[in-house]
Amino acid sequence: MSTIVEEGLFSDRLKTIVRQFVGVAELARTIGVSDNAVYKWIAGRGQPNLASLVALARAAGVSVEWLATGRELVNNLGSQGAAYDDFTFLSSSEVRTGSRGRSRLRSSQITDVLAFRSHWLRGRLAIDPKCLMLLDVIGDSMTPTLAEGDLVLADLRQTRAVVDGLYVLLDGSDLVVKRVQRERGGTALGIRSDNPAYSAVTVSAGLVKIAGRVVWAAGAM
Repeated sequence: MSTIVEEGLFSDRLKTIVRQFVGVAELARTIGVSDNAVYKWIAGRGQPNLASLVALARAAGVSVEWLATGRELVNNLGSQGAAYDDFTFLSSSEVRTGSRGRSRLRSSQITDVLAFRSHWLRGRLAIDPKCLMLLDVIGDSMTPTLAEGDLVLADLRQTRAVVDGLYVLLDGSDLVVKRVQRERGGTALGIRSDNPAYSAVTVSAGLVKIAGRVVWAAGAM
C-alpha cells in the first residue's frame, strides 16, 4: 500500500497544526473532512489522501513537503520564507498546579517548540508574541478548567492582578497556575484552585509575585 506521508513524526506535526485552531473540529471543518479522520491521523491509524494533505498544508500555511516528511526542499525555502515569517515559535516549560510537590521548570534547551501563526496571536489575543510564555500544565489542582498536559499561554505584561482570572504565579523557583480574585479593594488576593479538593488562601497583594496572566489554553478533548 502506497503512502502519502512518511511515518514517524507526522502526528506530532499534525498536533502542532491543531493547536492553531480552536480544536480538531474546527480544523476538520476547514479542510473538509470528519473529526474522526483527523483523530485517526493523530493516532497513526491512517493517513490523509493527497487532496486532504494539500488542504491541510494550505490551512496551516506550511508546505506539503514539510507536512508530509518533516523536511523542506532547498529550492522551496525562498518561496516559503513569507509563510515561515508569519510563525512565532514558542518553547514550552512545565508548570505545576500545586499538587505534586516542587516540580522544577525544564530547561528551555530540552523543551518542545510549537509554532503559532503570528497574525493569529496578534489578532485573536491582541498581544505581541514576544510578550507570551508557553507552559505545559502538570497536576490536577486546576481541574476541570485545566488538566494535566494542557497548554497555556501567559501574557507576561500582566504582572498585577488588575482583574480576576487565571494567573501564573512565581512560587520560589517554580511556577503555578491559580485563580486569583481581588479582595479588600485590591489590597489582598484570594488564591484559589478550581479543584474543590484544594484549599484557598488569602494573602496581601504585595506578597504575590505574578509572572503573567493566562490568556489562552488548549488540551485534549
